[in-house]
Amino acid sequence: MSFLTFPKLLKRKPSSQEESKKSIKVGIPKFLNIWGTAPFWVGFFESLGLRVVFSSDTSEEQYRTYGKGRITMDSCFPVKALAGHIGELLQKDINILFVPMIYSLPSFLKGHVLDTLCCTRVMMAPENIKAGFLKERDEFKERGIKYVSPFVPFAEPELLPKYLYEALKDA
Repeated sequence: MSFLTFPKLLKRKPSSQEESKKSIKVGIPKFLNIWGTAPFWVGFFESLGLRVVFSSDTSEEQYRTYGKGRITMDSCFPVKALAGHIGELLQKDINILFVPMIYSLPSFLKGHVLDTLCCTRVMMAPENIKAGFLKERDEFKERGIKYVSPFVPFAEPELLPKYLYEALKDA
């Protein structure tokens, strides 16, 4: 019986399944709460063997170049900025565009505060902006990109794995 020692482990060739997972790239926008929770998403996707690609920092030029005309409702600039991030990520070599709808975040305040609910316009921005990229044609499908936008209640850790699994099982 052969045991897998550390030197053998270092010399081990990755299986074809491991290699194919490493070739999957997940695009994530640098946008408000999504960017604020980036360490979680990087750890989550890298633990699954996937690579993470972020959009660039928010700028007016990014919005004008990639997001103009993609807004389906009147909203604040931060929501409009998401259109630029999504448009930019569509130009990158990614397989999955991951834009979670973050509902709540746990609060660092203890005792009198349960959790923090996110702005409803910001929470729903991924679906609103997605509609803007589907207006004339399905730009995600044309590029072979799976758009994934799960409901994410960080303040409810017992529900979070279920929602992520449901959203990503077919991605």
